[in-house]
Amino acid sequence: MTIENILLILQTHGWGIGIALLIAGCIKIPTYEIRILPYLIKKGLRSFGNAINEDIMKYINQEVIGRIEQLEEGFTSCSVGMRNELTNFIKESEEERIDRARSRILRFNDEVMIGEEHSKEHFDEILKDIDRYEDYCDKNPSYENNKAVLAIKTIKEEYLYCLEHHKFLTYTKR
Repeated sequence: MTIENILLILQTHGWGIGIALLIAGCIKIPTYEIRILPYLIKKGLRSFGNAINEDIMKYINQEVIGRIEQLEEGFTSCSVGMRNELTNFIKESEEERIDRARSRILRFNDEVMIGEEHSKEHFDEILKDIDRYEDYCDKNPSYENNKAVLAIKTIKEEYLYCLEHHKFLTYTKR
């Protein structure tokens, strides 16, 4: 009997009957086709198991799908909350960074007002802080930006004066 005949029997009479006939010895398989026997038995047992467990699997699948949906809903609400918290944290961190820049600007202005000299590099650093501060103030109109307006004006004027008259603090070797 060839594999085609066996498959024909299995299709018409079902896997269970085919395996029963095989075990009973009614179906003879040539030795070169015996290697396919474990595959056929495995396939038959799997079909038999699936038929028995079909109702249970439907119920379990519905339960699993329900739990997955609950987890997805929880994750979505959690991720929205985390996203809001992260946004608030970033905004607060940015405001703190700008507050520190404003403090450096005001301190530098005080030093300029009492006549303390500064190097060009120090001026360049404070001008970077001024640029960041002014950009932030332009993009965030709700942020209080009137605290450093005069200080910024004074620093820029002093920078231009030092630039024109070569009055930056320079370091000499002793």
